[in-house]
Amino acid sequence: ATYVLMNIGRYFFMRGVVRIAWRHLVSGPFSFLGSCTDTGNIVYPEIVMEKGYTMRKAIKEAVRKRIRAWERWGIIILISGLLINAPWIWGIHFLSKNLDYQS
Repeated sequence: ATYVLMNIGRYFFMRGVVRIAWRHLVSGPFSFLGSCTDTGNIVYPEIVMEKGYTMRKAIKEAVRKRIRAWERWGIIILISGLLINAPWIWGIHFLSKNLDYQS
């Protein structure tokens, strides 16, 4: 059980670190692929149609929101990875205090 918890904790911890530190891990600028219908008409996001935003501003806003959510989930995943290790660490600590060694 200890081995399984350690590996699950390591997996979650590293996923959280990557989500939080992604800015240091990316290699360069991002690309954007637009959407269009089968006839070639551009599909605009609702924010462009309703609020009159430019496409650039709408994309920037959507990316900013998504990155913020991505990083927030990274913090939650990171903390989960640390908490998954708590049971086996507590077990080892408990056993080290309560085991009697006899020779």
